[in-house]
Amino acid sequence: MDSDKSRPSVYSIACKSVLLALITTGVGQADTWTGSINDLWSTNGNWLDGTAPLSADSVVVDGSDTSGISFVDTSFAVSGLDYIVDSSHTTTINSGSTLQVNNFIRLGNQNTTSDAGTAKGTLVLGSNSVLNVGTSTVPAFIELGWNQSGAAGSTATGVLNALDGEANLHLRWLDIGRSSGGQSATGTLLWDQAGAIDANFIHIGRGAGAMGTIDTPAGGTLRLGSETDPVRTLNIGFEDTGYAGVASGTLDLVTNNPFFEAVISDAVSLGHAGTPTGAGSANGTLVLGSNSVLTVGTPATRADINLGWNESNNAGSAATGVLNALDGVANLRLNELNIGRSTEGGSATGTLLWDQAGAIDARDIYIGRGAGAVGTIETPAGGTLRLGSAAAPVDWLFMGYDDNYITEGVVSGTLDLSTTNPFFEAVISNGMILGHAYAFNAPGSTADGTLVLGSNSVLNVGTTTTNKIATLILGSNDSYSGGGAAAGVLNAMDGVTNLRLDRLLIGYSKYRESASGIFTMGAGTTVDANIVGIGTGAGATGTVNMTDGLMIADTVNLEEGAFNLTGGRLAVNTFNGTLMQQGGIIAPGVAPPDNIQSVAGLTTVNGDYGLFSAGTLEIELMGLIPGSDFDQLIVNGGIDLNADAGGGGMLDILLGFAPSVGDAFTVIENDGVDSVSGIFFGLAEGALFEETFGGQLVTFDITYMGGTGNDIVLNVASVSTVPLPATVWLFTSGLLGLVRISRRKKLTSLTH
Repeated sequence: MDSDKSRPSVYSIACKSVLLALITTGVGQADTWTGSINDLWSTNGNWLDGTAPLSADSVVVDGSDTSGISFVDTSFAVSGLDYIVDSSHTTTINSGSTLQVNNFIRLGNQNTTSDAGTAKGTLVLGSNSVLNVGTSTVPAFIELGWNQSGAAGSTATGVLNALDGEANLHLRWLDIGRSSGGQSATGTLLWDQAGAIDANFIHIGRGAGAMGTIDTPAGGTLRLGSETDPVRTLNIGFEDTGYAGVASGTLDLVTNNPFFEAVISDAVSLGHAGTPTGAGSANGTLVLGSNSVLTVGTPATRADINLGWNESNNAGSAATGVLNALDGVANLRLNELNIGRSTEGGSATGTLLWDQAGAIDARDIYIGRGAGAVGTIETPAGGTLRLGSAAAPVDWLFMGYDDNYITEGVVSGTLDLSTTNPFFEAVISNGMILGHAYAFNAPGSTADGTLVLGSNSVLNVGTTTTNKIATLILGSNDSYSGGGAAAGVLNAMDGVTNLRLDRLLIGYSKYRESASGIFTMGAGTTVDANIVGIGTGAGATGTVNMTDGLMIADTVNLEEGAFNLTGGRLAVNTFNGTLMQQGGIIAPGVAPPDNIQSVAGLTTVNGDYGLFSAGTLEIELMGLIPGSDFDQLIVNGGIDLNADAGGGGMLDILLGFAPSVGDAFTVIENDGVDSVSGIFFGLAEGALFEETFGGQLVTFDITYMGGTGNDIVLNVASVSTVPLPATVWLFTSGLLGLVRISRRKKLTSLTH
């Protein structure tokens, strides 16, 4: 400490006193530090009024002391600390001293709106010192580096160094780097404390031009809130001024990997540009280390997370947010998870880097929300991503979803699990929409949503405990603006997908605008839906690529697009449109996917039916009544059983009872008078074939000119007993039953 240093003139000290009225808080009076005698707070002569501050006084440091240092050498209680324009000052709380600040701390407060000056303030806790700010009943606030000036060249820098000593903070808000006029502001919190920071709101980098960071050393501790007293809102990179510039905030817990714990009750926003017309941008990043625990939402209160949220319609505005939870533990209990969100058309990019054993518990998840937004989730190879659980499913999953009807732009959401192939599981109760455009006043709004599953993926939409109420829409356009487009893709070629739906819409347009959807099914895909719509509405087109798996539907409406049936099993009551069966099995009627017993039924095709040589029509004969005892295909259109000129498709008969000679089964009912084109493979007109049931050999003949003259009818030509010993009969009957059941078990195997 230097007691003989150069001192400012009395005139300069007096001039500074003019400023006091601007910074007086209304509690007590401002007491300005001059350092006229030495560097010790306890020396009365170091203060402008000749008296060391009292508990009702606010300490002001304004640059009067050119040495730039002071020491709290005994215990003090003050109303506030204000290190204002023209200051560059560091105050250290000496060992054994306690500083109680009741209302506020402003370190580096550039407090004039037009001054180009600099304010820099630092508060350092010495070993065995104590800093108390606010109380649990009367919280205070802290500003580290607050620039209120709009003058170019103005700067504000604030540092609170609490690596030593003891700091007890009870705050309304904590701003680490704040700019109100678009100019430079830098805030730094150096922290290693066992106690938690008790604050309602924490902003790291607030306002265009601001930058904020929290640094905790290796082996140190940083706690934001607690289970009993959580932080309400955490904003990292928050632009709320409307000025051009970038608000930037970073909390990187990987480099030093301290012990970190945060409990947030209401909201976390990383990269939030929050003014409707402002040109400012926001960048926010939170990276967890292996010693980190992040809890967002509580058992009593669900929270929201926004990664890259832009509320501006200004073309120069952008918001970028990244949550990196590849390490540590993240416990999320949310109303909404928004990964890339734009409410007014400005650019917004959100990224979630995730590898956590626990599921994300969220009611609604948006990956790319609003025109101008882009959202992605990335999980590394060997990592885990779980969205919802059986006990707490996600209500809705939206990807590439534009719900801002007044602005134009592109919204995109992507979750590609095929590249790194992590362990992925999603349980969704109400539905999923991939690619949704919605604009009335903004032509050109475009929405793209894509979900690609990997071999380690399990997707469940709809629950088995309720009626089929869930909805899946791929490419939905609700725009009424003369433009725009929506595209949705679900690629379930790999992994396991279980869809239990009321509606599956693949390409849907409400008001004649462009919409396209693509749904690809693989061996692990099971669809159980009331209605499947393909290319629904003018301007819509849809494509189903059914390479394998099981689709059960009451009604399939093929309005515009393609239903490419090349494999798997299709069981449908009504198919409206042309059905070209290039492969796979058609089993008339609808049976639950977990029912391995034979269920006869009717399938009506209101359109042409074509059967390729790789396709099979499976007919169960369980009795004499069509639709209830035996399967029947009704075609209201043309029939071609050799649609690819490959020799005809297969007819597979599953005999489940003992018919009599003369019994007839109309397996395909052909409308009108048009004849059937082609034949089943190996079954020419009048051909005989045999089936066995219960020790009887049943011989059928087939005609393509039966019924009303153009129906396909199987007639029982003869019934005889197979001359085998009884034990062989018993074995054969049982084997036939097993064969029939094993065929039906294809249904069940796809659901597990």
